[in-house]
Amino acid sequence: MILDKLKSATSGFHHLAEEKNFSDKLRDGTINKEEYIILLKRLYCFFSQAKIIADKYPSDHIIQAKLFEEKLTCLKSDLTDLGSTDFNQHLVFEELDYFYSIGFCYVPLGSMLGGKMIYNNLVKMQMNNSIHLPVRFYESCKDTVLINWREFTGHLTLLDVNHHKDILNGAKLSYLHFIYLCMQLQ
Repeated sequence: MILDKLKSATSGFHHLAEEKNFSDKLRDGTINKEEYIILLKRLYCFFSQAKIIADKYPSDHIIQAKLFEEKLTCLKSDLTDLGSTDFNQHLVFEELDYFYSIGFCYVPLGSMLGGKMIYNNLVKMQMNNSIHLPVRFYESCKDTVLINWREFTGHLTLLDVNHHKDILNGAKLSYLHFIYLCMQLQ
């Protein structure tokens, strides 16, 4: 029930975030190096924000900061390989209420689901072109993300319906934060 609510309540945000973040170019294999750097910087900032929020709940079994830390390491390595060493985080939130935090983390965790497809598209694009783009971040999404997603959503379904509104609002904040990053990092 909560998963249906999240999908329904955030679908407009989801489409806008994809539209603003080179999704068509990733899907088509036409993204260039400069656009890819912008994309990875946005993701770095977004996952940094999620980790800051998740760090406030270190022993929690729903929000797991270690997942965000792994992705940040991959993003930093990819950006460094591309010659980008500006790791400004554009943080907005120092912390959120627990259920808002769960909703906020729903978005970056869900965004990793498309990582396997994007990884395959990037590899295919690089085989067809002379451009080389590091893909550690997307490669890291392809194997364990489904397991992590199922574990996260399994915990979500057990939460009391009284907390659904806060979780939904947290997810909306997450999308708004990402859209803000798309406007800041162009």
